[in-house]
Amino acid sequence: MTLDETITPYVPDWPMRLATRPIEYSWQDDCASLHICERKGRHETTWVIQTNPSIEAWQIQDQKRLPVDSLPSFRMQALLELVEPQHDEAGQFILRLNPSAAAAHAFLESLDIPKGVLATLAEFPERHFELLKAAVLGGRRFQKMLSTNAALAFLYAVPLDPIDLPLGSRLHLRANDLLKLYGFANVSIRRLSKVSRTAITRKRLQALHNAIIKDRWLARVLSHIRSISGRMLDLLGTDRKTRGLVNAQFWIELSERNDETDLVSNPKSTLTEIRENARSFHIPLRAKSIGSEEALARLDQRVRGNMKSKIFETLRFPPPPLNGVASSRLCITPISDPIALDQHGQRMGNCALDSLLKIIEGRVYFYLAISAHWPSEATIQVTRGHGIWWLSAIEWAHHTRVSEECKSEVLHWLADAQGLPKRAFSASLWNRH
Repeated sequence: MTLDETITPYVPDWPMRLATRPIEYSWQDDCASLHICERKGRHETTWVIQTNPSIEAWQIQDQKRLPVDSLPSFRMQALLELVEPQHDEAGQFILRLNPSAAAAHAFLESLDIPKGVLATLAEFPERHFELLKAAVLGGRRFQKMLSTNAALAFLYAVPLDPIDLPLGSRLHLRANDLLKLYGFANVSIRRLSKVSRTAITRKRLQALHNAIIKDRWLARVLSHIRSISGRMLDLLGTDRKTRGLVNAQFWIELSERNDETDLVSNPKSTLTEIRENARSFHIPLRAKSIGSEEALARLDQRVRGNMKSKIFETLRFPPPPLNGVASSRLCITPISDPIALDQHGQRMGNCALDSLLKIIEGRVYFYLAISAHWPSEATIQVTRGHGIWWLSAIEWAHHTRVSEECKSEVLHWLADAQGLPKRAFSASLWNRH
């Protein structure tokens, strides 16, 4: 084991929380409206989506009607799953009598939108109500756009900036005029079509907008890549110096991965951490020096190594509590500084460096032992207790248990170094501390 950290990929828990959150649907046929009742503990919130004569939504709170621009809990996938046909073990259709399922079915029927379009809409990570409203008002033109140019469709439905132009007016704009309205004047419609539908959020498109407008080199690079993933958009959202560490080849490699799973590492977090660590410890970084994820990993290791060296330079171990020994048969040497302990731990494959604080406090110390009769060098850990130093651990490389002869020789050294009789450290007592 070394100091190298094992990174556990972050997996967001909102899908699980959303699945377990109690949400009930009911359909009011007389006013063509779907009621979404959400309960959080003792609190209850009701959202209403009305489809006739026009699609709109509001919130009911304390018997008051409050206008809303979006429905944060509304997800099209949840409704589609409710009305999805199910079969029993014999393959027969199961008649679903769940009131929420019946409400979902009535609501989807009232929209008069093909199920394939609704399924496409459900693939967007957010803003399903605004997209649905645009699909109802925009008709087939917008519904086709959801599949052919998801980012452009999202910009029609969800404005990046607070503008006064209502949805109906935006839907009548030509695509180029809409992009000019948002300041995307230099961004081609074709480039927007490269953005993966499952990666599109308002925050990410804003990052794409800002990066392209302010970084001409990056704009040229993005014009030559095949697709734009969520990880690329996240990286675009970092500051210019952070994303400036990677070159064109890195962007191309990232675009070819074409995956959006949460278990795959996100270069944004690694690059941000590298940048912050380098700034804190005055470690120079060369712009556009990273051309692959392997190069990114190597740079991360180099920066971490430099950090350790700079930290270790400020640390001092107390003097060794016991003298070593050097003979033709056995050589025992104290490990008297953090750098030597780190190098020893990496060479031996152990976690000796985890005891750094205990060493500085004078509670633990490590020694290196070598003998021509052993298969490898040994790590010795001694711990202070009851006024003397005890043998608390001894092992060969990679946590291999030492032989009884090796243990006996080290116990004899431990007794001699403290002027104690050898029986004080018999094999039966060596680890009682």
